[in-house]
This record gives sequence, structure tokens and C-alpha cells, in this order.
Amino acid sequence: QTGAGKTYTMLGYDGPRGGGGAEYGLLPRTTGALFRAIRERSTGSLRDVVRASFIEIYNEQAADLIGDGGGELKIQEDKLKNVYVAGARQEIVCSAEEVSALLDLGLRRRQTGFTGSNENSSRSHAVFILTVDSTDSERHVTKTSQLYCCDLAGSEKIDKTITSSMTAAEARKVMKEGQNINTSLLALGNVIAALAKSGKKASLTLSLCLSVSL
Repeated sequence: QTGAGKTYTMLGYDGPRGGGGAEYGLLPRTTGALFRAIRERSTGSLRDVVRASFIEIYNEQAADLIGDGGGELKIQEDKLKNVYVAGARQEIVCSAEEVSALLDLGLRRRQTGFTGSNENSSRSHAVFILTVDSTDSERHVTKTSQLYCCDLAGSEKIDKTITSSMTAAEARKVMKEGQNINTSLLALGNVIAALAKSGKKASLTLSLCLSVSL
């Protein structure tokens, strides 16, 4: 539901830099813990490189929130069946503060707007991707890990979204956004239901994923 606190849960009070302490959201806490762990094991032959990407899905189209633009991004699959976003900018980050700066940039570009349900409604699904390449120079091995942090737009009823103060063009725009948001959330719900029915192993994996993303 729109206005339920999804963005607050992910980012905390007043975005990634605001609040502090108990007001930090999931993403600032995660990046802080990540870089503390990297500093603690930075000696020896192990070297970690962290890259960050930030995209949004708005009206069923993916766009780069920290890149220079250039049209719709494509979601593709490589030979190993790994899903990736082709063309999304990947920025090397060395601290939680640098991650916060990228989040600030992307959030300023994210599609938001006023509706009858929420005065600052997220009109897109935002996905922040952290990629960690860990290289052991003695063993000549590199391992790659990824964390996807999703801040979903909220579902909403059209009759509560459109206000009498909107022009006809604004009402059509808000209605199209709401329809696409609700359609994608329905698809996500169907995927979760299918995974939950497919066996204990899938359900366990799903539970672990939801504990991170929600």
C-alpha cells in the first residue's frame, strides 16, 4: 500500500543521510556493515572492490538514476543464467558515505509525485545494486557477490489517487502510473505465490530474500 513506510524502511528518516542511529534504514545499515567488514579483512592477499548501480522501473521501463541518460535500459540474462541490467552505470564506491552520495543523486532523479493518497508518492520501483568483487591474489581467484535492495512503489486505488485539483492531463498521467504500479505488484505477488508452492527449498530461499528486501 502507498504510504505504508517502504521507503522509510529502506532508507530511514529523511533519506540516506538523515536521522542517524535508530532512524537509519536497511540500506544505510547494510552498506555500513559491508565496509566495516571490508576494512577488518583488508590485510593479506584479499582485495575487495565494490560497485554500485541505481535504477528505477517507471511505467514498465528501466532507467538509470546515476548515469548520464541515454534511453531505456534492457534487462538481460547471461550464459550462466544471471540476470543483469545492460547499460546501467556502475560506480566504484569505497565507503558508506560515497554510497549515500549516489543515493542522494538517484533519489533526486527518481519519479515521485503528489496524489490523493500520498503527497510524495514514489511513482517507480527503485533498485539499488551493490556488486562486490573479492580477489585473492595468492590463489588467483575472484568471487563476485551482489545485493539487490528494492524500494517498491505502493499499490493504490485510482479513485483515491486522482484529486479534483488535477487537470485532465495530470489525471491521465497519474492513472497510467497507478495502473502500471498495480500491474507489476500483481505480477510480483504471483511470482511469490508460485515460489511458495514449489517446495520447501524454494520457500526457504524466498524467506531469506524477503528478509533482506523488505
